[in-house]
Amino acid sequence: MKAVVLREVGRPTAVEELALRPLRGHEVRVRLHASGVCHSDLSLRDGAIPTLLPSTLGHEGAGIVADSDPASEWREVLAKVRASVGAAYGAVAGKAVA
Repeated sequence: MKAVVLREVGRPTAVEELALRPLRGHEVRVRLHASGVCHSDLSLRDGAIPTLLPSTLGHEGAGIVADSDPASEWREVLAKVRASVGAAYGAVAGKAVA
């Protein structure tokens, strides 16, 4: 998976290839068709909003459900979804997104 990664506040971000960990406990995986970096993400980058580092930016998107954990009640793979989630952070250094 590619993601915009912030490693240091006030420094440029970079698009990096990250490995995804296996799904667990009621999670679904969404294959994003569109995502964006908004003003909130830029505020994280610039230090106006505190964040743990490293951090992935871009928390709004639209796509389809690509997979679901067996424990998940979500069974409709390929369903169209839109998402707005909090910033994912903390495990980028090991190349696995939490």
